[in-house]
Amino acid sequence: MVLKARVPCWIGFLAMWPAMPTAADKQGFYNGAGISAATYRISTDLDSGMKGSRVAGGRLEAGHVWDVGRAGGFRLGVAVAYDHWGEAEDTRVDYHGTVRETFRARFVAVNCVLQQEIAPWVDFVFKAGPGFGSFDARREYLEPVHPYPPESSSGEGLGGSYIAGFDFFPVPHLVLEIAGQVNWFTPGGSYFLDAVGVAALSGSLQYRF
Repeated sequence: MVLKARVPCWIGFLAMWPAMPTAADKQGFYNGAGISAATYRISTDLDSGMKGSRVAGGRLEAGHVWDVGRAGGFRLGVAVAYDHWGEAEDTRVDYHGTVRETFRARFVAVNCVLQQEIAPWVDFVFKAGPGFGSFDARREYLEPVHPYPPESSSGEGLGGSYIAGFDFFPVPHLVLEIAGQVNWFTPGGSYFLDAVGVAALSGSLQYRF
């Protein structure tokens, strides 16, 4: 009898679950963390095998979303995001010997957030804004024909960020975001690189206060 009594309760809960998140869960301060699968797009005069290198990355984000009172569930916000991508590596043989190159990039962006409700449990989200990026690169000969000291290079510069994806609201206050993003920056005064771009698919978990 107890089991029979609980069955209607579970059916009712599952039927109501998509409508459980409220507007209060979709606005306010939030912070989140996630991971990304990224591809480096490096523009350089050098013949680098790291172009198109795939790496993993981590990201942190904090922001605020406001309900502007517009019909249809449209919201605006602002967010600060930090992406730290993994190290790309390339080893090849040239006329000097066996050379090993490594490359790593980071990016901080301040984004405007546009959020459009599709259903009570999912929103479309678009973010765009300026940012600041930096990179570290290193080259060393493992088996040189002639002794060559390792070469290191670093640079930083201004750029921008685009992010588009979907926010899912499985339970109140928690948000699962799946998004694609593009970040780029132009290192100032760098002889090594003309520009750095990163395309990534990211997933993050956010908590909205």
